[in-house]
Amino acid sequence: APGLPPVATSARRWAHAMAEAASAPERVAELGWWRSVLDGPDPVLGARRLDPAVDVMGTVENVRVSLPPRVTEALLTTVPAAFHGGVNDGLLAGLALAVARWRRARGVAEPSTLLRLEGHGREEDAVPGADLSRTVGWFTSVFPVRLDLAGIDVDEAFAGGPAAGAAIRAVKETLRAVPDKGLGYGLLRYLNEETAAALRGRPLGQIGFNYLGRFGAADMPEDLRGLGWNLSGDLAELEELAILDAGHNPAMPAQAEVDINATVTDGPDGPRLNAMFAAPRGVLPAGEVRELAELWCEALTGLAAHAAGPDAGGLTPSDVPLVAVTQDELDAWRKRHPGLVDVWPPTPLQAGMLHHTVMTDAAEGGDAYQVQLVVGLDGEVDAARLRAAGQALLDRHAALRTAFVVTGAGDWAQLVVEGAALPWREIDVPDAAAFEAFLGRDRAEPFDLASPPLLRMTLARVRPGRAELVVTAHHALFDGWSEPLLVTDLLRLYGGRDLPERRSFRDFLAWLGGRDRELAARTHADALDGVEPTLVAGSAGDASGFGELAVPLADADGDALVRRAAELGATVNHLVQAAWAVVLAAATGRTDVVFGAAVSGRPAELDGVEAMVGLFLNTVPVRVRCAPWQALADVVAGLRSARADLLDHEHAALADVHEWAGVHVLFDTLVAFQSFPSGGTGIAEAGAAAGLGVDGYRPIGVSHYPLTVFADLDGRLRLRLQYRHGALDPASAGRFADGLARVLRAFTADPSARVAAVDLAFAGSGETGAPGAVLVADGVRTPLRELDERARRIAATCDLRPGTVVAVDHSDLTGRVAAALAVLEAGGCVLPVEPGDPPAWRDAVRAD
Repeated sequence: APGLPPVATSARRWAHAMAEAASAPERVAELGWWRSVLDGPDPVLGARRLDPAVDVMGTVENVRVSLPPRVTEALLTTVPAAFHGGVNDGLLAGLALAVARWRRARGVAEPSTLLRLEGHGREEDAVPGADLSRTVGWFTSVFPVRLDLAGIDVDEAFAGGPAAGAAIRAVKETLRAVPDKGLGYGLLRYLNEETAAALRGRPLGQIGFNYLGRFGAADMPEDLRGLGWNLSGDLAELEELAILDAGHNPAMPAQAEVDINATVTDGPDGPRLNAMFAAPRGVLPAGEVRELAELWCEALTGLAAHAAGPDAGGLTPSDVPLVAVTQDELDAWRKRHPGLVDVWPPTPLQAGMLHHTVMTDAAEGGDAYQVQLVVGLDGEVDAARLRAAGQALLDRHAALRTAFVVTGAGDWAQLVVEGAALPWREIDVPDAAAFEAFLGRDRAEPFDLASPPLLRMTLARVRPGRAELVVTAHHALFDGWSEPLLVTDLLRLYGGRDLPERRSFRDFLAWLGGRDRELAARTHADALDGVEPTLVAGSAGDASGFGELAVPLADADGDALVRRAAELGATVNHLVQAAWAVVLAAATGRTDVVFGAAVSGRPAELDGVEAMVGLFLNTVPVRVRCAPWQALADVVAGLRSARADLLDHEHAALADVHEWAGVHVLFDTLVAFQSFPSGGTGIAEAGAAAGLGVDGYRPIGVSHYPLTVFADLDGRLRLRLQYRHGALDPASAGRFADGLARVLRAFTADPSARVAAVDLAFAGSGETGAPGAVLVADGVRTPLRELDERARRIAATCDLRPGTVVAVDHSDLTGRVAAALAVLEAGGCVLPVEPGDPPAWRDAVRAD
């Protein structure tokens, strides 16, 4: 005996689950929606409304209509493709147009049509874990829908004009808005006593519609083929399927004033749409029913003709669920970008970058967020092939061909555009200096945010057998993690090799949209409670642009830091951030500082995220307490603990954090630790397979922050400090770089050492590295560096300890300041003794 797979969810179990679902709060919440559908007008179609005692199946007369293959094919393929919808969108749009014209001919001006639709009802998502694929039973769902054509020119739509597209879009949006594909109506109407009372007196609608699908030879079970079974050529026989749902008992009440069942059957000349319009003769005579059926066919013909035009179709708001936009906005964007296929929201960092681009685009120095990848190529490069590979790369990754626009609500949105052409150029450069000069000019050449792609490629021939490929882009398109993925894909495309599957950046944006943005921002703001902004940038003239210098750290120091991080149960990133906090504390004279940190933003819970291309990066605030009496290891431990508490909220928008924290700016320095795979091996292999030698790639980019620490850990730890010329001069930036190196070396030497023991040039001075800062006391000018050194000598001589009360008495004001500074840096409490105090008081204090 043949074995059959088991039934996963029985009809009985499903029925019980439906009864439970009918009382669920989220289901009951649909009641208002269903009432709004039913409460509108529904003028009587015929002589009267249905009388179930009189209008039975025995009184029903049928009218059959059929559409030619050309129109049917358009309704099955062209219309759904153009309008990003389904077959029902066109069929029901045609019905709404037909009813509107049929009523208008009878003096009734009503733009909306209330329909009773049928669905298969096997909505497994309504019951977690349900599987109805092997379950036999009656699952059909019936629900009302109101199709409103208000403002649409019906005659123009019949003629295939623009109104035809408007009708399809309106119907499509109405159908997409139906909750849970209509399953909830029946639950609330029949399985929930409280909600049933609210729906009982509201008729479903006078017209029923059911599209049963397409039937052809391919639908015959394979084991019956070749055994004499053939598809019936009699369309009438297939159309009888339409009345099986109602049964054949002539005493059964008719289902609706007009009940329409449609099928598509494949014939020798192609597919044909066939429909049966059924109505009780006492309600609507067959002649009037035929008129309505023929109007439906005429309307569908007009819709098919419209869909064949070059301007037909386009997105509707339901096609872009990640953003809130209007149909007018979508139409305007499509007019500029005919290849518009999706609309995405920006990530928090993308929005921030775009803001800075708009604010600084016209300023001298150009856009800080314009980046370059320089790929060195050895061998004879086929320029045409490389250009084609670049275009294929652009076509492959939707995140590379987005335009950025502002919506009517004032929010940024990114438009995904198909068919964007890759800007490409080829140049010859005589030497390295000329090439570097070109890079500077190219980087300063701005992009139009609204014109995709915000990316271009330049093939620069340096000498015979050597070329440099320059990929210039706006940083909003991709992050550093994506760079080796893009280079590898490009070389594989050049070599004609297969590419690995990569999920779309859209999947990440959908994940991000499901996070609680307010909770994330509020959690960060709570962690910042009481902290003051940490700002170190000053004014160093009117110079524009950025400078960069290496942090003086030897390879041995970097290796020691890796080992020390492991010993402390931390990461090298933790150590770099803690060291930067100590430097900021020294520069500002504070024990509680905050700076920005770049985080990868790639959630481990999102499968395949490590291979996705886009800008996942985010900037979050990092608060670190680093009092002078704390051990360096304790600073790291505190930072590590605080970061762990915020790990689930690294997607927070910095602008939201600022708002919740009640500040405009929290910090002006950033730590960007980059430990993602460089892809060196994969890039070299892809290049070799394509016949090219590739010695990696060089990223070039800057941050808009006045001071940024870049840390790269790919085999060796490399740190560089980037500074804005107008905010810091080279000498000041050098002191920050030197200070960072000193603190990191202190970690490797003795993590139990106190913060105060680290020798920093501006420790405790309250300066930001600006030269010439002095203390003026009693007319004496003392450089702050000298004051700090004096405080250190006092601290070392007196063996000051945290928590002790220390009387400070000195003959001159500068000495008293140095002594007080020494006590405070050690964590003590200053009890000042003034020269003018009574002798008895002074003696008592000394004795105590």
